[in-house]
Parts: sequence; C-alpha cells; structure tokens
Amino acid sequence: MVFLTSMKRRISNFIYFLILFVLSVQFVAAEPCREVVGYFAGWKWYKRNKLVNPESIDYSKFTIINYAFFKPLENGTVTEGDSWADHIILKGKLKKVNGNMVNDPSSSLVFKAHSHGVKVVGSVGGWSWSSVFPGIAADPVKRMQFAASCVDIIEKYNLDGIDIDWEYPGHKAHNGSAADKQNFTLLLQTIRNSLNAYEKISGRKMLLTGAFGPAPNHMEQIEWEKVTPLLDIIHMMTYNYYGAWDKTANHNCPLFKPLKANAAYNIDATLKTLNEIYNVPLSKITLGLAFYGRSVIMNNESGLFDTSTGRPDDVTFPEEKGTPSYYNILKHSDLFSENWDDIAKVPYLTGQKGLSSFVSFDKPESISIKAQ
Repeated sequence: MVFLTSMKRRISNFIYFLILFVLSVQFVAAEPCREVVGYFAGWKWYKRNKLVNPESIDYSKFTIINYAFFKPLENGTVTEGDSWADHIILKGKLKKVNGNMVNDPSSSLVFKAHSHGVKVVGSVGGWSWSSVFPGIAADPVKRMQFAASCVDIIEKYNLDGIDIDWEYPGHKAHNGSAADKQNFTLLLQTIRNSLNAYEKISGRKMLLTGAFGPAPNHMEQIEWEKVTPLLDIIHMMTYNYYGAWDKTANHNCPLFKPLKANAAYNIDATLKTLNEIYNVPLSKITLGLAFYGRSVIMNNESGLFDTSTGRPDDVTFPEEKGTPSYYNILKHSDLFSENWDDIAKVPYLTGQKGLSSFVSFDKPESISIKAQ
C-alpha cells in the first residue's frame, strides 16, 4: 500500500497493498510537502520467491514504511504476526558467527530504511485481527498493557512509532458496538501518553498514526475533534468502495463519483467530508492508493454498471481469490479489453471472447491523477 499527504500501482517497484500520499498545506518552492507511506505486507513476503524484500525496495520513493501487521491479543499484548518472517525482515538475515546463527542488522528493513532517512512504523491490527480491539479499548488495564506492549515492539525492532489499523470501531462483525467511539479515543490517548514518556527516554520523536475506513458510517464512529490532535497522520483507506459484494459492477477506487454510484463512495467525497464536515486538516490526511484490483463475474454483459453475480473471478485470478495484484492483472491482460472512465478518472477491464468478467483496478495514469 501507499499513502500520500497533500491531497500504500506502479509508482515504484514496491508491489504492496497500497500507497498513501499525505498532502501538506505547507509549501516549499511552490510544491506541497508530502509524506509517502508504503505498507510492507509481511505476510506477502513469501510470494514470488521473496521478490519484495529489504534489498529490493527503492527507499528514495518513501518517507515512511509501515510494517504490517503486528497482532493484538485479547489481554492487550501486541506480538508478531509471523514471528519468524517479522524477525528476519526487521532484524536482518541470519548468518553464522562463531558457530551461532545471529541476525545481520545491515540486511534489515529498519537499518536500510533509516540509512535512507526513511522511518519505519509498526502497524497493529488489520482486517483479520480487529475483533479484539473493542475488548482492549473498553478495559483500562488492557489499554495500559496494549500501550506498554507497543513501546516494547518499538524498542525490540528500533521502530519510529505505531500505526493503529482497527477495522473498524463500531463494526458489529468485529465485535464492535457504540461504545467503541469513546473507547477508541481513550485507547489512542493511552498510547500517546506511553509514546510521550518513551520519547523522553529515547530522545526520539515517536509517531502515532491510524488507518480509517472511508464509508460515512465508519467515519461517524470516530471522535474526530479528540482523535485528530493525538495522531500525527490519518491514513484514509480510500479503496474498496465497490467490489463483488455489490449487485452491479463499479470501481474499487473512483477518484470522483461515477455516473451511477453512491455520492459518498469516492475519494473526493471522502476527503471533503473529513476536511469540511469533521474539520480534519488536510495536512494530516493521507490518501490511500490500491495496488490491486477487484474482480466480479457478470451475469451476461461484463460492462461497467451491468448486473453481477456477486462472485469474484477466482478462476482467472485464483492466486488471490479474485482480488488480483497489479502484476497479476497485467499477466492476464490479453483476456480483457481495457476501458477508461473519464468521469471517475480510473480504468477498468471487461472480458472478451466469452469471458464474463469485470475488473476494476488502478494503473500509472490513474495513480498519477490521484496523487496530483
């Protein structure tokens, strides 16, 4: 992934879930000051013979790398999502020294990022591990344990902060309730207090960031006036607006409202709501860019806004269950016709030669327009 500040797929060779660009209102030489935050998906490290690794990243493209994901436990402890892979990536490859296997720090993601002036932040949670957040946030003892454990993770891997990816406060499918709204603020305040205390000990600035859903019902579950001052960056997950779960084919990440769509389900509307309704300054907001697509099997025609079966195309894209990474979309491009929606400013694919499949995705042109 990539996120940008000023307003997470082929800005660089960093093939990950998303890019975030954070837009700033401060200008230097008439250009906005940007944060470019890339998510390093630890669980994808094994794919393609570990093609994306600390050695293959072009660090000049990023200002922050969020390592995803650390796992929150029910008692408030935070631990590695994959103890072996996380240790190798963040501590360095194993090598034999005096008969013992030890980590080579110079090969680690953290060392290489820091050598290029790039910060590394530990991202906690994610979709699969968000169900424990409501219980942690509701309990003052667990909140303290969680905050202390975040500091332990920072110390262990020499990180520059913590990113909270709770998907989402109030989301019933993940044990959410109305109480999450206030409890999320309390959790962030407890983490911020712990990071402030650690800053005095370490002499280093510690970042606290968070990832948030773009749907209006998710944004309503956040006390923005209290949360915004606690966070250094607010990552908006401006993707997954539409997918196979919808009755008609539409765009994963439309920049502007498509001709037939919910007026709130596009990047422009999300950013305006956050800034104009909830008074979140643009200097703190990052825009999420997806380096993957959403596919769906169609009933008859495979065009935009046509009726779908509600099933992703996991036959054409079996590797990722119908949610293909950009490189897999390119690999199967001969099966599709490419189209451009000049209203939403994004491309999409329609199946040809009898393939009733629709794919919404982003390519360099749409990523560039969104970044601008």
